Amino acid sequence: MSKPIHRWRAFSLLAVAAFMTVMDLTIVNTALPTIGRDLPNTSPFDLIWVLVGYQLVISAVLVNFGRLGDMLGRVRLFTLGFALFTLASALCSLSQSGTQLVVFRMVQGLGAALLFANNTAILTDAFPFQERGRALGTNAVAISAGSVFGLVLGGFLTAAAGWRAIFWVNVPIGIVATVWSYYRLKELSVRRKGQKLDIPGNIAFAAGVVLLLSGISLYAVAGRSPPLTGVRPGSGLITCCTPSSFLVGSGLIGGRFVPSTSILISTASSMAPSSKVTNSASALKSLDISVAISLSKV
Repeated sequence: MSKPIHRWRAFSLLAVAAFMTVMDLTIVNTALPTIGRDLPNTSPFDLIWVLVGYQLVISAVLVNFGRLGDMLGRVRLFTLGFALFTLASALCSLSQSGTQLVVFRMVQGLGAALLFANNTAILTDAFPFQERGRALGTNAVAISAGSVFGLVLGGFLTAAAGWRAIFWVNVPIGIVATVWSYYRLKELSVRRKGQKLDIPGNIAFAAGVVLLLSGISLYAVAGRSPPLTGVRPGSGLITCCTPSSFLVGSGLIGGRFVPSTSILISTASSMAPSSKVTNSASALKSLDISVAISLSKV
């Protein structure tokens, strides 16, 4: 276990990471009309994917990156995530078309997923059991604050300095945090030999998430039929890969991981807050419960 100074040094950095990544989920919302008006060659569909792309990438690779953190080192991937998130933020601010902005937002989502996937694990490594609850609770407050503050800051920066400022604001903080993480954050986790990454299962799960959330997005926005846009194929892929190939983590039953679709539900709801998405989210929750019940019998 780490010394008290390192614990709270690690916590301050992890809280900043949690705040920034969640803030970028909402900071774009208030700037979308301005982006659509000022950024050349930007369609309404591009604007939807400026929001959806970031969340979609996080949802698709979050579990995989958590497993890679166990194998390669959590601090190493956390630092890489900060560097990638910062670089992608700068690229987003320099975008010259809607397509470029969507692509760079997805790259930013990769960085955010690296941060998210290892955030809680590093906190758990750094704090003893008796202090862990306070650290995790305070970190959760930073996450909640980021989601609220993003809306306010996005509107202010867009009005005062233009939409590109909502991405530039991440750059100086991200540079300092990356350097701080590289030199000051210590690796405390123990890497076990012989661990393997379930590549087929990860690909199937990521493809399922992409199809599922893309289908929900298109259905809510364009009114297309979910079976034709990926909801049923995506659900099928997730269901098929869940029992046999999920990654190691909390919630092990019979040596197999029971996933939670909470992140899928929250992502789907934030993509298009409509009754159609709510119904789809309810279906996802039913899927989650049925998978847990079936695995408990293994």
